[in-house]
Amino acid sequence: MKKLFAIVVVVIVACALIVAGCSSAAPATTAPPKTAAPSTTAAPTSAPPAPAAITLNFNTQTPGPGQKANYDTDEWIVKEMAARTSGRVKIQMFYNNGLASGTDGINATINGVTDINETVVGYYAGQFPLMSAAELPVGYPSSFAIANAANDYFNKYPQVQAEFSKVKLLYFAAPPAFVVGTSKVEIKTNTDAKGLTIRTHAGSKPIAEALGATAKIAPITETYEMISKGTVDGLIVAPEAFHGFKFDEVCKYMYDVSSVTSTSCSIIIMNKDSLAKLQPQDQQALVDVMKIALGARAVEWDKENTTGRDNFLKLPGRTFNTPSAADVAALKAAMKAPIDAWVQKANEKGAPGAEMLQYLQDRITYWSTQPLPTAPWVK
Repeated sequence: MKKLFAIVVVVIVACALIVAGCSSAAPATTAPPKTAAPSTTAAPTSAPPAPAAITLNFNTQTPGPGQKANYDTDEWIVKEMAARTSGRVKIQMFYNNGLASGTDGINATINGVTDINETVVGYYAGQFPLMSAAELPVGYPSSFAIANAANDYFNKYPQVQAEFSKVKLLYFAAPPAFVVGTSKVEIKTNTDAKGLTIRTHAGSKPIAEALGATAKIAPITETYEMISKGTVDGLIVAPEAFHGFKFDEVCKYMYDVSSVTSTSCSIIIMNKDSLAKLQPQDQQALVDVMKIALGARAVEWDKENTTGRDNFLKLPGRTFNTPSAADVAALKAAMKAPIDAWVQKANEKGAPGAEMLQYLQDRITYWSTQPLPTAPWVK
């Protein structure tokens, strides 16, 4: 019994030693210290940069401050667009056709040389056959009436709008009633102009021809030099332009032809790609600003016409002559042919010429009775 007990003890001890040996054979492993997970909080981000301001080049035949009504309008447009767009749209003016000549204005705008351009329908004989109704020599009462009537006429007839399909039309402008200004020959009656060469645009060409003169179509910005060199003897233009373009330096005489005044229908147009670059709200701002400019500029232009004539007559040796009733009647009779010719050409193009002309004249009558706006830049 004692022997058996001794064997059991030996076996237990041996097993204990074996287990202990196994336990010490593999070193204890220590779990690596836990590290804090990286923070998932996003770093603060700055607001995206505001888009750069867009600068639009505006080419115009306005010579500068000397043509006050137009210059004040353009400068107001610059400031008003900057204010309404919070500086997103800036307009840089190029006066006196600083980027493109008057006769290159359409192509310069289409090709992006200018973003916005003011030129005259009458510089492009045959290119705007239906819009040229606004330049027919029917005698216009005011700049305000014809500018607004021209805008209505454009909006009513898709055939007219099609003539401007390559550009965006912003607004129309039209100078006040015309005179014939001459440098050396004083015109007192219609016959006194016979043999002279007179600068005109397409719309006033029939007036010069009715007086027996030769008409020479040329941009107004080139006319001072033409008169100075004797290339032409004078021009047909509104009195308000005499000081700004310095015609009062080279012309001594005015002859009133307001009874048959045509107008130089100015068009303020824009490159379509330039317009598309503007944000929608800025496009609308431009449309709104130009709409205000249309009426306000016309009112101020009419005022300047009276001022221009009065200032001209203050210069030494200057005269203003009014035709007799017989001469007025003769001029009006002579205008029937070009007016009828326009109606016929419109009909040949499939347009209702007589209806269109009557609508234009009706709108002129309407706008002649409307209250005049106050230019926002006039204090």
